[in-house]
Parts: sequence; structure tokens; C-alpha cells
Amino acid sequence: MSLVNISCLDSPNEKIQLPNPFLRNVLGESIFSFVDQNKKFVVGDDSQAFTQNKPFRNQTEPSLKQPKLTAKDRFNSKFPHINIDYYTNLTKALLTKFYPKYCPTCNVLLTKDVSTRENAVLCPECNYHGSRTVGTFLHHFKIPLWSFSYILVEAVQRYPLGLSASEIQRKLCVSNNTAILLKRRLQVFLSEMIPSIKTLMVEDIRKTWKGKDLPESGDLSDFIKGKPVVHTDTLALFSATQRSNGYLARKKHSGQTASIYLSDRVAEAKGVYQIGTLISTVALKGKGIILTSVPDQKQSTLQPLFDFLPKNSPLFSDEGIPWMARYNKNFRSVNHSARAKDGKRNVWAKDRYSKNGISNQTSEGVQRSIKYSFLASYNYFKPENGQLYLNEFSALKAIRVYGIEELLRVCSHQKVHLNPKKTKDLGKVETKYRIKPNSSIKHSDSKYLLKTVDSFKYIPPTPNGRIRRDFSNSRKRIDVKFRNLLE
Repeated sequence: MSLVNISCLDSPNEKIQLPNPFLRNVLGESIFSFVDQNKKFVVGDDSQAFTQNKPFRNQTEPSLKQPKLTAKDRFNSKFPHINIDYYTNLTKALLTKFYPKYCPTCNVLLTKDVSTRENAVLCPECNYHGSRTVGTFLHHFKIPLWSFSYILVEAVQRYPLGLSASEIQRKLCVSNNTAILLKRRLQVFLSEMIPSIKTLMVEDIRKTWKGKDLPESGDLSDFIKGKPVVHTDTLALFSATQRSNGYLARKKHSGQTASIYLSDRVAEAKGVYQIGTLISTVALKGKGIILTSVPDQKQSTLQPLFDFLPKNSPLFSDEGIPWMARYNKNFRSVNHSARAKDGKRNVWAKDRYSKNGISNQTSEGVQRSIKYSFLASYNYFKPENGQLYLNEFSALKAIRVYGIEELLRVCSHQKVHLNPKKTKDLGKVETKYRIKPNSSIKHSDSKYLLKTVDSFKYIPPTPNGRIRRDFSNSRKRIDVKFRNLLE
């Protein structure tokens, strides 16, 4: 049997003898510069594990007293097929790049490792002791560092198919609570990339259009060919069935909103009003996407979602947002309900999805991918957690399109100084934060990560806030028990 030596950068996962250019392009060379390339690994047949080169010990020699295994060693021994050193160095590289820690005395980057504690980091000059994970998405991380990079690479490779907590539990042999928390850590890390994704989308639009306007009429196919145009649409995910609504027909609402809310009487009994998730999609063809969970499709709800775009950016949509024409002169829409001119032979017009080069097929394609992948991966999730899953989907798409290095470049220019008295804003999508060398923030709270996760969650409307209880301006009859009080 011939053994083949391969580098850590070539095949980090399984016993693969071919290089992996996909991970090189996606993660970038700057991340790999932290990985020790001098270590070699041995690949054998399927009967042998993927192990590191060790000197051969004769079986006739007297066995030496083996050192007592730690909990970390026992955990790592379950995964002989995984390149643990590679993923450990990859996690350290991500923490160093996205969350650099500095010495408060020397004002230099903490880079010196501690052999017995992988979470600890020292100052190379004065040996100031710091932590890699405190105040980050790996705050109070109790399992080895390599496990996070392992699921991150797995999620990037599986996109658009999601990686559920049940799969993490099976792959890492951990408990259900640990798997769910590890999934939340991944979602927090990816959610904090959303401002960088918006910045890259704005750069693509400004670089291509340079303030040009669309023609007022005519076919736009040749004019927009090869140029990024913003497409937007709305998707109803996990619709409420009649069984979940107490076998009652929903007649109060109409359109997509009717499929995500329960009836008033059922909502009052259950204490839950929203069942499904309504998603607003803003997408560039072949570029980044922004997904937002919204309660309805009112102008006051959807209009702030386009504030990050440059003024008068080319925007294509259906007729769901007609008010956008008053604020954007380059807004165009297509009528999906257009009727055919020859009503006897056809019902729908042949150009009801694309007319004169105007369509929103990019957002439609993204929504198709979201619906199929989410149903296959998660089956269902609560509306409160919907924004976390949407941010994860958007960030994984951006990692595959732009790469980690490009996101890191934009992230380095978005440093925001923190106010120690307002730690509740940590982790919000609108405020990208990085740990400062002289930061006085104390992260001794063990629930810091859970509070950060809650800051990303979507707050659905409650039955008391959504249901109309004041019928003074409507034709609905006032209940008898309240009518006596008003008289």
C-alpha cells in the first residue's frame, strides 16, 4: 500500500488525495496563512484512519505508562478521520481576523499561543493574558475550537441546503442543546456579516451604473445586459394551514398575509398570532442578497429596507410596491396578472413575467431556493428565529460569491466604538462591532451569547397588538358587553 502525503491546505475534510481549490477561493489565502503548512498527513486505504505521522513503536517493547486523557482528548479521539489541527488553526485565524485582540499596554496584536489552552492568547512582548473567544460568537465555548470551523466549512459546501442542529448533533456526537447552541453561534457569526454584504452590493451598483438612469420607455434588455439590477419580491414561508387555525377559514386578511397569521379567535385562545414567516428579498444577479423577515407588506414596513441602496438605483419588482415609483425614478415593475389580448385562446399574457427586459426573476429564483432548501433542512422554525436563518442564508451566499477576504476588507473599515453602558446593542445587524484594545466592556455574563442571539431575533406581532379592538371607525358591531359601558 502506498501512502500519499498531502498538505493541510489541500484536503481538510476526508481522505481526499486531490486539492480543494473551492475552499482556497472562498476562504482566501490570508486565512490560510495562519495554518501551519509544514505538517504532513498520511492517507491510506479505507481501513486506516486519517492520522498524523508518528514514529513506529515495536510491539515487543515494554509499554510505557500512558498519560491520563483529558476530556478534550477523549472528545477528539472520536474523530480520527478529521484533520483537527487544520480546523483548529482555521478557527483561530477567523477569530484573529474578525475579532482582533490587542494588548492594552503594548498596543500590539495578541498572537502568542498557550500550548495547554487553545482559547488563551498572550502578548508577544509582555505576555499579557487574553482570551480569543470572550466577547465573540464563541463566548463561553466549552468544546474544542475545531468544531466551529468544521460546521462552517460544511455549511458553505452544502449551500443552499441548510445544516440543521440535528445534523450537527450526529456529526459531532454532542447533545441536542450543544448542537442548537453551536448552530446559534454560527448564525451570529454570519449575521454580523450583513452590513459588509450591503456595502459590497452598493459598491457593485455604483461601480457599474455611475449615476446613469434607465430610459423612460422602450426595451431595456440591451441597456441592462451584464449590469447588476436590484430585484425585489416577497415570499410567504411556512404558511398556516387550516388545521393550525382550528379548522377555520381565514377571511379577515387577504394575500400573503392571510397565510401566516391565525384568525383572531384562534390567536386569542393560543396566545400566538403569527405562524408563518414573511420574507422580503433584495437580490443582485450573481451577487449578494439581503433577506428580511417582515410582518406585512405596507409601505412603512418595506420602504426602510431599501435605504442602504444608492439613490435612484435600478430596481425591478412586481406590482406589489407601486409607491416606489414616487421615490425612485429608475423603478420598473412588471404585471404578473396581465391578461392575454386574445381571451378566447389564452388567459394569461405571454409577457406577464418579463416585459421589455423588466422582470424580478432573480428574486423569484432566490425565493424558490429558500423555500425548497428550508423545507428540506429544517421542516419548520418559529417566526422569532426566522431572521437568524435568513441572515445565515444571505451570508453563506456572500461567502461563495465574494469570499471571506472581500468581506473582511469591508469589515475592517466598519469599526464602531462601543459604549460600555449600552451592551444591549451588541450584535445588531446595523452596528458591526470589533473589540478595541482599550475596551472597558466586561463580558463576565454567562448569558452574553444568548442576549446577542435575542438581539437578532424577529419580534412578531402579538394578538393584543395586531387584532383590532377599537371598532369606532369600522362597520363591525360592538359587543353587547362593551356597548353598555359606552352608553
